[in-house]
Amino acid sequence: MPLIQITTMQEVFTSAQKQEMIARFTDVLVSLQGEWIRPATVVVLDEVKSGQFGLGGEAITIEAVRAMAAASPAASPAPGTYQRLSDHKLVEASVEAA
Repeated sequence: MPLIQITTMQEVFTSAQKQEMIARFTDVLVSLQGEWIRPATVVVLDEVKSGQFGLGGEAITIEAVRAMAAASPAASPAPGTYQRLSDHKLVEASVEAA
C-alpha cells in the first residue's frame, strides 16, 4: 500500500487545491502501476503553522509565502518546468524530458 506524505504550511492551499493534490498524486501512481493501485493508495496532507516551517535554516511565515506567490509570474509553471525556492525567491527552472 503506497503512502504519499505531503507537508505544507497552513493557509497556503485552499480545500479544493488540497483535494486536487490528493487526486493528482494518486493519479501519478495509477499512471505508473494501473488502476488497481488507486484504492490502495494513501495520501496524507500535513499542515504546519506559520513560522514552524524552515527553509535554509530560517523559519518561513505565511506572509513570506504570500510575497513569493505574488512575485511569481504565473500561478502555475509551464509544462516541463518546476518551481523551487532559492534565496526566498521563486525561481523557475527547466526539466528536460528523459
